[in-house]
Formats: sequence, C-alpha cells, structure tokens
Amino acid sequence: MIILEFLTKDENEIVLAKRYWSRDEKGKFRERVDKILPYKNMITVHQFLPFLSKLARAYDPNQTCPRCGGAFPVHCRTATSAYPCISIIKCISCIQNLSEKHKKDEVRAKAQIANKDKVNRAASINYNLLPDDAAIILLSIMRAINDEKLYKNFRIDDCHTVVNYSQAKFIAILIEHQAVIEESSKSKLKPLYLNDGEFLHYSHNVVYSLVPHSGSKFPEDPFFLLENRVYKNSSLIKDLWVEYALSECMYFLVNKCNALKLTWPTDISDILFNALHLAIHKYSISQVWTLIEQAVHDTLSMLEKDDAHIDKETLLPKIIQSYLRQAVDEKRVVNNSARPKNHPLETLGEVFYEKFSLDENTAGINFSNIIEEKISGHITAHDFQDAGILTKKLFCSMVMNGNGPEILHSFAKNIEKGIGFEKALCRVISDYSVEKYFCEKNTQLGMFE
Repeated sequence: MIILEFLTKDENEIVLAKRYWSRDEKGKFRERVDKILPYKNMITVHQFLPFLSKLARAYDPNQTCPRCGGAFPVHCRTATSAYPCISIIKCISCIQNLSEKHKKDEVRAKAQIANKDKVNRAASINYNLLPDDAAIILLSIMRAINDEKLYKNFRIDDCHTVVNYSQAKFIAILIEHQAVIEESSKSKLKPLYLNDGEFLHYSHNVVYSLVPHSGSKFPEDPFFLLENRVYKNSSLIKDLWVEYALSECMYFLVNKCNALKLTWPTDISDILFNALHLAIHKYSISQVWTLIEQAVHDTLSMLEKDDAHIDKETLLPKIIQSYLRQAVDEKRVVNNSARPKNHPLETLGEVFYEKFSLDENTAGINFSNIIEEKISGHITAHDFQDAGILTKKLFCSMVMNGNGPEILHSFAKNIEKGIGFEKALCRVISDYSVEKYFCEKNTQLGMFE
C-alpha cells in the first residue's frame, strides 16, 4: 500500500491521486494509466506526473531509507518495489539533514583548526632535544626546501627531493616530535573532508610549517646546529636507514612498473615488506633493485602467456617475494645495479652518505656496524666553541691538504646561492670530509688557534 500525503483539499484531485496509486491485495495497481488519462489537457504520463506531484507526496513502504528506516518517496509507479528492500540511497529528508549537519560540523571544525594553528604558530622547540632520527630528517628537509617556504607553507609533494617514496611517513616523525606542525587553515586546496561525521584530511593537500628553534631569530642558526650535530642513538639511526632503504626499493619498483606499463596492486603491497626487510638486512639497496628488476621482467613474460590459471593481480608481488626470500636463503645469485637516471639521490640519502658513509651500495649486513663505528668516533663542528674556531680549522685543512682554491671556490658558489655563511661553511665541511681530517691522530688541532 502506497502511503499518500495530500497537498490539495480538492476532493476530485484527492480521488485522482488515489486512483493512480491504488493497489490490490497482490500489490498490482488497480487501474491502468490509460484509463485515468486523458485528464483535463493532459494526455501523456510525462504531462500528468508533474501535476500529480502537486496533489500528493507518495511513499513506498516496500523501500526503506538506509539511515532513518522510513518509507522511501517515489514519484511514479515504475519507481516502486513489489518486494520489501532497503534503498541504496538515503531519502531526501535524510540527505538534507546530513547536509545541514555537515555544514555545521565544517564551520565548527574549521574554527577549531584555526585556533589550533594559532597555538601551533606560537610554539618553538630546542633542536638539540630532537631524537637523532628526527634531526636527520629535519636536516634533509632544510637542505631540500628553501627557508621561506619551509617556515610558512610546504606540502608533502614539496618533499620529493627529500625522499623518493612515502614522504608522509617521514614527515609523521617530525610531527610526532613537534618539529613540524600542520597549517590546515592555510590550504587553498581545501584539504578537509567529512567522513561519517568526522573531519579528516588528505595528507598531500595539508600545509605544513617548521617550528622555529627556541631562542633563534635566523634560519641559519638551526641549520648550523643540525649540520654539526653529534649523533648518539645508533638504534634510531639504524631504524631510519631501514625505512629509507625500503622507500628506495619501493620507488624503484613503482618506476619499473610504470615504465613497462605493468599495473601494481597497491592494496596488497604490504605482503612485500617483510621480505624486503629481510633482504635489506643482508644485501645492498642496489642488489635488491636487481632482484626487483628480474621479478618484474619475469612477471611480464608469464603474463604474455595468458594462462587462465595465473592470478594476474597477485602475480608480481608473489614473484618479488619469492625472489627476495631465495636471495636471503642464498639460493639466487644477486648482482649490483647502478642507480637509474630517473631515480635521483635525495637529500636524505646525501645526509646518510655524508654523516655515516651509507649509500645504495652498502651491504645490508654491514650498515649496522658502520653506524656504530661512525657514532663511536664521530667528531663534528659541534665540539668546537663557535663558528670562528671552526673556520680556523677549515683553513688548517686547506693548508695541510693543498686544496684551498677548490674549497674556496665551492664555498663561494654556495654563498652565491644565498644559503648564508654558516650553511655554506657546513656544506663545504661535509663535501670535503673536514671532519675526517680532524679525527686523524697526527693532526695538530691548535696550530691556527
């Protein structure tokens, strides 16, 4: 039985609406439409239905709203159901109510976010207190992003020169330690969206900013601090290297798939991480690249056979996983691979190489010991009283090694880039391994003091 809510008081019009919507005991409509029409000047159903909607609202009790459970509104006979069911869409009333609720939620959430951003902007932290993994990531970001953008508005997509893959994972470490804050209210791309009444955001659209170093007025100060930091927590650094190595391998895989037009099922990529994790602890990143490349080409060969028994969605991850495990068990020969041209070295990779001598060719079984050795014997500019003494040590190195013109030329080039005196000084120190010079037993550190 169709439920009618009459919008007219005219008895003839009420009877007309009842005639159109009336059903018998079996659920069939009692009168054919051609027995009701013509009516006045209306001959066709398309002419009649707009008029009928002004006489009464019709609700089908066989169709219920998935939200409120009420009978679903219908505008014609073909929209009704002969059997009880739940509609796949919400009723108009619920849609309107949700829309109003969402608007109120959005206004309230934006006010909360604006207030949170205001509090965050007033914050500052001491970079000396950052854990080693956060300090390394922060240094890498400061190398990649200019100061104006870094302290005001940068996004995840600006970090592709920091690390090639899964940038959000590394940013999350800085957010956790309050070195970076979200500036959601600054986003011009409206990063916020509603999900079942909750306010969420797309991480790639959110604007971030770097929290200033406490007591520092100039960006050069924290950069100098980070460049010359003494690292002590080998466990955090090892974990960060593994995360970096994983990102390098995943980026290589994605590039290979894109180049060969091979679809990568991202929803099942998690099954690879355990195998990649084991491989990275034994082989170098470049050797894992070789295994991935072999797996991708072998997958393409198998797909070309068009075997109906092959699960095309899971084939590639399974082959990669198999090859990695075979390599770990030393049942597959593993060779080195050169870094592809479309796979640039990022600033995080540069920092790992400069501070710990780690790169894509470092064997997985060795990286842990290398980090331990670097930390145990690490002497940096942080051990000296100020930048003036550090400069004297730099000139000492130039005289002893005879590479003064080359170092000065590099220093001048960095100054031309506008990165500041201390940044340029630290860059030269890293590039020419001045720290290693200071560690040598026969060096007379006081000769220029």
